Amino acid sequence: MSAAPRPWSLALSFLVIGACGRGELAVTESGSSSGGSTDDVTTTGAPTTMPPTTTVTPTTSLTSGDPTSESDTSTSSSSGDTSTGTTGTVETGGSSSGGASSSGSSGGDTGGNSCCVASDAPGCDDVKAEACVCAAAPECCADAWSLGCVAKVDLLGCGDCGGPPPKGECCEVGVVPGCSDPAIEVCVCEQMPECCSDVWTAECAAGIEGLMCGSCGPGPEACCEVQQTPGCPSPQIEDCVCVVDAFCCESAWDDICVGEVDSLGCAMCPVPVGPCCEGSGGLGCEDPGITACVCAAMPSCCDSEWTAECAAMVEPLGCAMCPSNCCVAHGDPGCEEPAVNDCVCAQDSFCCTDFWDDICVSEVEGLGCGSCA
Repeated sequence: MSAAPRPWSLALSFLVIGACGRGELAVTESGSSSGGSTDDVTTTGAPTTMPPTTTVTPTTSLTSGDPTSESDTSTSSSSGDTSTGTTGTVETGGSSSGGASSSGSSGGDTGGNSCCVASDAPGCDDVKAEACVCAAAPECCADAWSLGCVAKVDLLGCGDCGGPPPKGECCEVGVVPGCSDPAIEVCVCEQMPECCSDVWTAECAAGIEGLMCGSCGPGPEACCEVQQTPGCPSPQIEDCVCVVDAFCCESAWDDICVGEVDSLGCAMCPVPVGPCCEGSGGLGCEDPGITACVCAAMPSCCDSEWTAECAAMVEPLGCAMCPSNCCVAHGDPGCEEPAVNDCVCAQDSFCCTDFWDDICVSEVEGLGCGSCA
């Protein structure tokens, strides 16, 4: 008596499924596995169904066509597609011709930082922007992706980082062409064009004083004010004064030291602006509107000195009306109104022999010679 066929175990079932692909359970006794249509396949011997006690949850087919019978799925594709039968999901191995991969590589350089963020590492993560920038500035791919490299993304049209940063201080290294002071920028770039065509380098900043375009150190005005501490902020002016007057560098920078800045020829202290209707010696006068009006016709009043001639042009140029100089202290003797002049000088000859000072002005009303209201 022959023994009853032995039921297949669940584990063995999955092994067969994995070997056949697409859920095939059919086995041929003598046919070749490589040829023939599915009509030639016959099932003999081992059972093709699970034991009654086994439950397998079917899954949805991932193939592009509609699922058919098990015999239809026995013709497998060499493309290595992932497919399922009614017994579960099975991923079949691709042939040597190559199957589709579940994940691909972008092929880009993902090791750097964003092209719009400075980094100590060379390069950035946008291959096209990186190549564009580094073609003009190789150091961005050799040394570090600096702020200058970030700025070039926009400046060179390699990408969009929100626009290039604003121009920096002229006395500092910048990351964009030019600097924030138009006068210094023009002066330097006329002699060093690369400072406005590339970036504002250390050489551009150093050229400011060398090319006589300005100063990057404290100006003379820093030494033209009284200070309670020794010395002044400009080393050159300080040394010039203190060689003659050591007190200025040992005790305090007093008003005598300030006066010596000019008298010793160490520098010229700026003269504060004064009333527009008087010659003050400063650059311009205290009213910006009147200053602009007069200097448009007489540039020297703003470039060199606001003289008595500048003050005398305030009214003729229609810039303003000036009060009588009898009511304003000035360095010349007398004043322009004869009656007032004679009245004051009859009692105070100094006002007409030396100069018309504050006392003379007060005497205009004090002596009843006129009104300064």
